[in-house]
Amino acid sequence: LDRVELLTRAAFHAEGPAPARSVAYIQDAIWLVDPAIDPTRAGLLHERLGQYGSTVLDTAATLAAHQEAVRLVTAGPPSAARRVGLSRLGGWVVGAGGARAQALPRPVTSE
Repeated sequence: LDRVELLTRAAFHAEGPAPARSVAYIQDAIWLVDPAIDPTRAGLLHERLGQYGSTVLDTAATLAAHQEAVRLVTAGPPSAARRVGLSRLGGWVVGAGGARAQALPRPVTSE
């Protein structure tokens, strides 16, 4: 059990009673993982930040955490980590009847 795993477990157990503490634990864990060396682990930590932060972080920070999770976990070959990142991002966007979709950047089109 390394420090990152310990912080991840502490965040899980703090989620209900102390969501801000949960976010702090995950942020500490993120600082300990080099995304260049272990992008999947870093991506999953960002996914947790987005999940735990949905009640204490602003919309932009939560969206950024979910997007960073998807960016870090490579698209191929297909993996459980990629599925988790994409499904959490999609769930976050669809949440509240799709109202959060307004926070997503719009593609630039030329007309």
